[in-house]
Amino acid sequence: MSVASTPRMPSSSEADGGSLQAIAEELHRRGWEARVVRRTIAGELDVRLRVTGSGAPAAELLDAWGNRPCGDRWQAVLIAPHSRVVWCGPARPCPMAELTSFVEDLLRLDRAELSGRYTALG
Repeated sequence: MSVASTPRMPSSSEADGGSLQAIAEELHRRGWEARVVRRTIAGELDVRLRVTGSGAPAAELLDAWGNRPCGDRWQAVLIAPHSRVVWCGPARPCPMAELTSFVEDLLRLDRAELSGRYTALG
């Protein structure tokens, strides 16, 4: 009995020209603390890039997952004291420079400035 094999589909982060680890390395070169975090939640693998800096809130760039509220856009969670806001960023795929700018904007800009560039989901 033969079993049909299914070819492995690249993850969105691979299709975007680099993995979350490559993005982490670029952000690290720019002076941010960045690490890929993998955990299982309710049986599903959750992969994200956690980025922090001195005196700044934290941001988590989310890897691909089904039914994204942002459609075919990157999304990230901005984590500040007493709040978590999901922001829709650049389209997938996009150049790494555009993606790293999105993450840096989340960490540097205030909410009014972010609202002028990106969409907040709340």
